[in-house]
Amino acid sequence: MIVNKKSIFIFRLLGDLLLLNLAFLLSAIVAQSWEILLDRNYMFFLLIGLNLLWIVSSNYFNFYDDFHSRNFPVQFVNIFKSTVLQILATVFFIFLAKEDLFTRYFIVYYSLLLIVLVCFRVILYRKILKYLRRKGKNIRNLLIFGDGENACLLYTSDAADDSKRV
Repeated sequence: MIVNKKSIFIFRLLGDLLLLNLAFLLSAIVAQSWEILLDRNYMFFLLIGLNLLWIVSSNYFNFYDDFHSRNFPVQFVNIFKSTVLQILATVFFIFLAKEDLFTRYFIVYYSLLLIVLVCFRVILYRKILKYLRRKGKNIRNLLIFGDGENACLLYTSDAADDSKRV
């Protein structure tokens, strides 16, 4: 199976944006009532801004690049960095809009939910890819040139990985 990196990137980005919107709405509903949120439509501009900020910050921190070689703690640090930017943008917007709808509770709920949901997505996505690789899908092939010592070591370690997969 040929891996299409662009579609995997879009799938992960859209999944995180969906989780970001879910965290925003759940936090807003828990912090205040739904009716108050709907009365102040301009607060959805904050949501649009947070979506755009997530896209920019995740690209800046290379959150969606080289997914397979990064371990989870490195990804968690990037999730945390993006969440801190989200918090700063939210506080800045609330300060400029002089909004009393979103309180400290909203910011705490939003940041915690965002971190938990995106971490859950990362772990789930890794497990799905691991399962697919065991089934023979989403596999990368390697062509080794030469017959030196390093090439032989690489070949034997690759053969050992293949025997584990079966």
